[in-house]
Amino acid sequence: MKVFVRKYRGRLLMIRAWKTIVYEVVRAVKKLYTEAEVYLIGSVAENCFTVRSDVDVAVAFKSRLSRDSRVSVLAHIWEKLNGKVPMYYPLEIHVLSGEEFAKLIR
Repeated sequence: MKVFVRKYRGRLLMIRAWKTIVYEVVRAVKKLYTEAEVYLIGSVAENCFTVRSDVDVAVAFKSRLSRDSRVSVLAHIWEKLNGKVPMYYPLEIHVLSGEEFAKLIR
């Protein structure tokens, strides 16, 4: 058990810092896309995360987005996060339309 704890302690500590990371994501999204809404979703939002979890953030737009638009939005967000969130941080950003987000939360 001690080997497991030592091996995954760093990752668990990273995930526990989710509030700081999500704050940076919200700041980046709001600077780039004022019309977008940002939501914490998944196991972290439900407070049942494990060392294998990641932090899931949904960025919802009212309009529909093409695949190219989604890729562009995601690239711009990660560019804005450069230096604030490590690329190895277990963060997954989901770019969704409002309709897709509504289906997700049902």
